[in-house]
Order: sequence, then C-alpha cells, then structure tokens
Amino acid sequence: MDFVTQMYQYFRGEKTESTIVLVASILFVAISIYFIFVMNQSFTKGLGTVLVITGLIGGIAGGGIVYRTDSQVVQLKELYEQQRSSLVEVEGQRIQTVVDNFKYYKFAYYLAIAASLVLSLFLKGPYWKGVSVGLLIFAAMGLTIDFFAEERAHFYLKSVNNLM
Repeated sequence: MDFVTQMYQYFRGEKTESTIVLVASILFVAISIYFIFVMNQSFTKGLGTVLVITGLIGGIAGGGIVYRTDSQVVQLKELYEQQRSSLVEVEGQRIQTVVDNFKYYKFAYYLAIAASLVLSLFLKGPYWKGVSVGLLIFAAMGLTIDFFAEERAHFYLKSVNNLM
C-alpha cells in the first residue's frame, strides 16, 4: 500500500471516529439536560454534570478534528507531492507528539476511574454516586476510543517514517 493510501486511511479513521464522538457528545449534552432539569434527582444531577462536561470536551475535540481533517489531507498530499522530506519532518513530528500524548490521556482516564472508586467508597450521597458513574462512563469511552486512535496513529507514524 502506498503512502497516500495509508494517509487517507489514517485520516478517514480519525474523521469517522471523531464524527462518532461528536454525535455521542451531542447526545451526552442532551441527556444531561434531561437528567439535570427534567428528572431533577440528586443522582441524575451528579451523572448529568459529568456527562455534560464529557460532552463538551468530546464535542470540542471531535468537532475540531472533523472540521480540519479534509483541509489537512489536501495540504499533506500537496506536501507529499512537492517536498517529501518536509512532509516527513513536519508530519513525523506532529504524529509523534500525538502518539506520545496517549500516555497522558490514559492517565486521565485511569485517574477518573480512581476518583470514581474513591467517590463510591467514601461519599455516600446519591449526587456523588451519579458523579462516580459519570466518571466511569467518561473513562470507558475515552479508553475505548483512544485504543483505536492510538493503533491508527502508530501505523501512520510507521508509514511517515518509512518515507525516509
């Protein structure tokens, strides 16, 4: 498989995944509004609080990737055709940073799991139980999404580095 095909495959995966994240984020915000203002129970307020934050984070991240991907692919294809060495340098550094950042994302997800456990064990109110469940949802989604994103990023990084 040639580099351009691999590049398209990588960015198609990123855009598809980000579109799913964006849709899920919109649903999270809508569900949060329902939980907080319609159900109006302590547990649903706690869960809704975390879900609205998760939705906003996912919406910003997912929306940003969906918005910029097409123009980014066009620029990278032009760079590949005109200055392959520049593409290797610029895109190699960018994607290496992406790969390196996954350890921080995983840490945040594991921290959310630990916080959920602490909240469940030590704070007994229904609001905190809802926050705890919300943190688990956040962590489970993030770990799942980033598992695939990280695999894709490693494969793409190899493809970029193979251009040297």
